[in-house]
Amino acid sequence: MRDAFVRRLPEYLGHDFRHPVKIRTISEADLRKLLLENLAKEYPDERFEKDSSVLGQLGFTEPGIDLKKLSLDVYSEGIAGFYDTDTKKLDLIAEPPPAPDEKKKKKKSVWEKIFGSSSDFDWEGNRSVASHELAHAFADQVFDLHSLHESVKSDGDMTLALSRLAGIGAGPPYRRAPLLLREQMLFP
Repeated sequence: MRDAFVRRLPEYLGHDFRHPVKIRTISEADLRKLLLENLAKEYPDERFEKDSSVLGQLGFTEPGIDLKKLSLDVYSEGIAGFYDTDTKKLDLIAEPPPAPDEKKKKKKSVWEKIFGSSSDFDWEGNRSVASHELAHAFADQVFDLHSLHESVKSDGDMTLALSRLAGIGAGPPYRRAPLLLREQMLFP
């Protein structure tokens, strides 16, 4: 299934990938580790503490909220996969294995009967995620998104424009996040 996606996208776009896309499946726990590492680079603990204090005092969040944990929860809530322009890898999040009693209730699909089932990424059920992330990989190979981002890092408007052009951070607002964080995700 994966190879079919990688073959079909260039047909639709009219160009081939310049080099193979490194695709791996990671667990939700590994996703949280990666997000923590990225948050640490971009948003030091001291800033979380200051922002949490200010946001609480202004009434945007509950006083004393753990803004770092909330940010991690919110960012990991809706991620099924992502392409990293730094590592040039496409990470897809593995489906958690069903609970033992759920296995008994759920009927196997024809696909599972033929090929078996696993807790790996569900390519069939997540076509849009897979093709969306492959499109990011393709755009990075053509336009070098990492270098573009680095070149506009100091200009907030250009960073926002590039992020929206590349489709970064354009996901839906997350329902567990306070209104201020939801709005920042849509309009950073």
